[in-house]
Amino acid sequence: MAVRPRDATSEGDGGWLHRSVRLVLGTAYRLLIPVKVVGVEHLPRRGAVILAANHLSFFDTVVLMFSVPRRTYFVGKAEYMDSWTTRRLFPAFGLIPIERSAARQAMAALSVAADALGQGHVLGIYPEGTRSRDGLLHRGHTGVAQLAMMSGALVVPVGLVGTDRIQPVGARLPRPFRRAEIRFGPALDPGAYSGSSRRRRQMLTGDLMEAIRQLCGRPTSADFASDEPPLIRGGNESVYQVHRVTGRGVTWHQAAKFAVAEICVRHDDARVGEVRRLQCHIERDGAVRLTTELAISVKYQPLQGATT
Repeated sequence: MAVRPRDATSEGDGGWLHRSVRLVLGTAYRLLIPVKVVGVEHLPRRGAVILAANHLSFFDTVVLMFSVPRRTYFVGKAEYMDSWTTRRLFPAFGLIPIERSAARQAMAALSVAADALGQGHVLGIYPEGTRSRDGLLHRGHTGVAQLAMMSGALVVPVGLVGTDRIQPVGARLPRPFRRAEIRFGPALDPGAYSGSSRRRRQMLTGDLMEAIRQLCGRPTSADFASDEPPLIRGGNESVYQVHRVTGRGVTWHQAAKFAVAEICVRHDDARVGEVRRLQCHIERDGAVRLTTELAISVKYQPLQGATT
């Protein structure tokens, strides 16, 4: 399921509900949650804009929504719409629900996000794809760069600081009176990059994640935040699946080599993600066998005739 945003000022799109929610909840938000806003001058007053932020907490979206003068849309998981309360409230926040269960829905997410930008809206995206569980700034996916190149939208890097103290991962409700800060940096123009489309995606993503790092001050990780693909993807990561394969050997290196060989027999475009598990077995004869489990990313190949 995907809902395409119409004119944000129209009653049919819930424009009146958005204004009401912002007015009522905004007052409580400012009283209970002291958030310092820095660099608001970097936000364009009109035209398509992508806000790309680090992701620490469920509350990040709330901070973004109340810190940006313009209405901001977000592409989110359709599971958020299961409750009757969130079914009305989240669209008022600008959530565009997307089913995440099938790989082909990645194309729908990309299309819906591009449509929102095509109408000149502001779109919030977390390049890491999901919340950071360890507090590190993880490797960014190229979906933001893909969207910027498709739409010509400016990309404003955003650093969120302290939102994990307001609502840590696993907390059901935000904790009032915790201080946080949101920092906006100078916009990146996708038109300023040259080369092949892949090269431009890589350069823009690299510059964006470095800008976010400087704004949020978090240590970085070269790994993705999760094996689960993000909703917004681009380029070679536009649609992929993660497999877990296991190999056994007399050394860790040999076990890993066998695991890679097993997946390469079935796929010619596999990429090793990370080591997920290491085990040591002692056989009845006293021999030692080592097991390595790897996470392997494989580009999704839709069935012929299937539409994406």
